[in-house]
Amino acid sequence: MTDPAEERVAKLERRLERAQAENRVLERMIEDKTRSLYVTQCELRDSKVFLENVLASMSSAVMITDVDGRITSVGGTTARMSGLDDDELVGTCLFDLLLGPTWSDWVPALEHLCLGPREAELQSARSGPVPVLLTTSLLRDEDGGVVGAVCVATDISERKQLEVELRHAQRLESIGQLAAGVAHEINTPIQFIGDSARFIGDAFEDLTGLVVEYRKLKPLAQGEPTGPKLVATIDELEEEIDIEFVEDEVPKAIARTLDGIERVSSIVKALKQFSHPGEDDLAPADLNQLIETTLTVAKNEYRYVAEIDLELGQIPDVLCNRGDLGQVLINLVVNAAHAIGDVVAESGGLGRITIRSRAEADGVAVDIADTGGGIPEEIRERVFEPFFTTKEPGRGTGQGLALAHNIVVSKHGGRLDFDVDPGSGTTFHLWLPRKRAA
Repeated sequence: MTDPAEERVAKLERRLERAQAENRVLERMIEDKTRSLYVTQCELRDSKVFLENVLASMSSAVMITDVDGRITSVGGTTARMSGLDDDELVGTCLFDLLLGPTWSDWVPALEHLCLGPREAELQSARSGPVPVLLTTSLLRDEDGGVVGAVCVATDISERKQLEVELRHAQRLESIGQLAAGVAHEINTPIQFIGDSARFIGDAFEDLTGLVVEYRKLKPLAQGEPTGPKLVATIDELEEEIDIEFVEDEVPKAIARTLDGIERVSSIVKALKQFSHPGEDDLAPADLNQLIETTLTVAKNEYRYVAEIDLELGQIPDVLCNRGDLGQVLINLVVNAAHAIGDVVAESGGLGRITIRSRAEADGVAVDIADTGGGIPEEIRERVFEPFFTTKEPGRGTGQGLALAHNIVVSKHGGRLDFDVDPGSGTTFHLWLPRKRAA
């Protein structure tokens, strides 16, 4: 018979072996989990280092905020652009660093930051405001709730400077294109000024001769015998120089001279106002006066192809840069003249450019309509693209409308669009706010 004690020992040994086997399995599982956690930790550390290196290497300022807009971490060129250390930036409200957008633009939710790229200024403790282009994305938790945002601010100082230089260069290009026409406009009045001045000179010389002869009549009053002969000489001289004609025409010649001088003066004044770069600051200006100046400068571009209809309403001054807005108007008028010119070259006659201005509730609107052939539908979306043009070489570089759109929309907070009536013409709509939005 088997000893019961031995059976219990054997049973306990089997249980111990099973427990040891289970322990070995658990140990392997723990070892695997530990190894997996270690690998994950290393990967997280590597990912963190990688992301930190990515942020540090970015050429833009990167600011990560919490849901209240307070900066939790920074990267890229944030410290250099703001003039503050990373420690000083952390905890700062993002809105306190930005100039341009007002507080009401950004609160109560960070979603307002994500309406699309927008221009602003980043406050710098060293160099003053830095113009930047802001791009913002929201950070969300697993449930989709907003927990913060990533804001990237790209320094556009160089781009702003290039835009200014490009506008000035385009203005000079326009002046060059208009120079021949302006010279013609000045030359015509100068010619009749010269003719009138020469006539006045000749007439004055004749009158001087007549006065000399009149003075010889003095002895006649004293009974001189030569009196009858002198009177006959004077009569002959008056007949020869047609004294009545001189008396009638000299005032007209003087009036023509003064009118010609006034015309030359207005042309030169308008050209100076258009070509002068001026200040980059915005100041109140009368758009009606700018329109009239534009028509004076561009007259030779449209005078042989179109008549002008002006329907200028009572409008308030708008806050703008006169030189830039003059550039916009000159581009629109010249484009209208070129569009009409292509049509009348085939049909003959004159087209029409209609310019209207009117006050609206919060701004001023200007419409410039032409009777050209209209903008084809297939290029409608490309009209405001830089360097896009349908004109033959020498008539345009494709910068005019692109710069006009940038000036109106980006610099003045306005709108520039157009309607097309195929085969009948195009109407450009310019709208500017009375006051520039903050």
